[in-house]
Amino acid sequence: MINGEKAAIKHFIPFGCLLYIYVPKDISTDWKLNPKSIPCVFLGFGKDQGMKCYIGYYIKTGKLHHSVNV
Repeated sequence: MINGEKAAIKHFIPFGCLLYIYVPKDISTDWKLNPKSIPCVFLGFGKDQGMKCYIGYYIKTGKLHHSVNV
């Protein structure tokens, strides 16, 4: 509005949409056969260890996951 241009809204993600969070090799026990990502519900953005991250709610375990890699 200040410059007289429309705001770019391409980067917005709707809350509650499906979000796949990457599971690194060192966390997974059998990396070849286990899924490389887990489906979560997108809750928002946050900070984890000083970096911007995505917050996802994993329904099967009921835990929140913070991740930069989605």
